[in-house]
Amino acid sequence: MDPRATAAPHFRNSEEGEPDAALRALKERPGKDIGIFGSARLTAYLIARGLLDELRVMLNPVLLGCGIPALPFAGLTEMELLHSRPFGNGNILLVHRPRPS
Repeated sequence: MDPRATAAPHFRNSEEGEPDAALRALKERPGKDIGIFGSARLTAYLIARGLLDELRVMLNPVLLGCGIPALPFAGLTEMELLHSRPFGNGNILLVHRPRPS
């Protein structure tokens, strides 16, 4: 794991401890969903450990011709499409969950 991810938290609503166990305990608590915005490294980490329940991706209709992978650290992960939602501006929200291995 990236050593920067193990530094003591310094902001409100942060958790300290072993990440897998801390997240499993957090998911057991009553309350709302847990969201991550824009962290490819953390998302890939959660996918690899079976801790990601759902992946929401907003697809923008722009062709770049090149670029970097969205989750370069995740490896090959088969996903199941749960649903999609098109928007008037051409964007499409794709909601997937990892297929059980």
